[in-house]
Amino acid sequence: MFRYVRTQRSDFSAQACIVYHDNDCFYPCIHHTAVGQDRPVGQAETFRLHRHNLYHVVVYTRFNGAFSLDGKLIEAGPGTVVCVSPGQWHDFVSFRRQAVYSEVTFSFETPRGRTLAISMEQLLRLLTGLPLTLRPWQCISIEKAQHLESLILRITDHARSGSRTATYCCQYSLGCLLDALVWSCAQFDSPGPVPDERLVQVRQFIEMHYAEPISVEQLAVMAGLSRGYLFRAFRTAFGKPPLAYQQQLRLEAAKTLLRSTALRCKEVAARCGYENLAHFCRLFRRATGLSPTGFRRHTLASHQVTFGQ
Repeated sequence: MFRYVRTQRSDFSAQACIVYHDNDCFYPCIHHTAVGQDRPVGQAETFRLHRHNLYHVVVYTRFNGAFSLDGKLIEAGPGTVVCVSPGQWHDFVSFRRQAVYSEVTFSFETPRGRTLAISMEQLLRLLTGLPLTLRPWQCISIEKAQHLESLILRITDHARSGSRTATYCCQYSLGCLLDALVWSCAQFDSPGPVPDERLVQVRQFIEMHYAEPISVEQLAVMAGLSRGYLFRAFRTAFGKPPLAYQQQLRLEAAKTLLRSTALRCKEVAARCGYENLAHFCRLFRRATGLSPTGFRRHTLASHQVTFGQ
């Protein structure tokens, strides 16, 4: 069994896995890890149901046992994964029996001592920006569970190393663990009705050929729909009519080129499908409130970097 218990104050120098929430930046802090925990550590009378403002990820890898979560006794076996959020009552020791598990205990804190107290599900939603659902416990394949355990081992190794890179490596590895939780344990919420596949194909065609001349008639023939139906259905599904969507893609591409290249405005316009520079400038100003040259000047000023500081 490999264990790590934090004995030093939190280091807030690395920024590999920061969470921004409620107008504050929260940094991950690893408090405790255990890999291959096959026996209790400490006196029996200290094992009891408890709660705190920390997160737990517990992965069962061998044999069977049970744990208590929010007052419920739940059977566990190889492949059981438990995600404990701040404030949840839990006990993994009293009912362990022969089960072997690995765990990591962590928090997200500010340098001023504020601790993040949202659920694990909300945490993963913040990190990914995805509308997902996470059950507090579930069973996954042995292979996926072993991968989660290997990431906990990696966190443990970095935390115990005491090297100058330990904080960064721990944060990065914790991010990998949370990412693996997303793909192994989370379910993604449905965004709503699935658009007609023909409309999806039309949108993909526009995205691939946005700089080329496109007509609604051309798109309608390609999709096997009438012009009027395509116009209405596309706007309902994606919020804009087909050619307005193409216009949006062109202008976003123009913004990217103005920010990231030294192309002249006429060259940017041509690359985005506009033959007439004046027409391009009018559309760009209408969309952004700035001329193309003004937009480039504004982005350079607002993202100016001073070296040597």
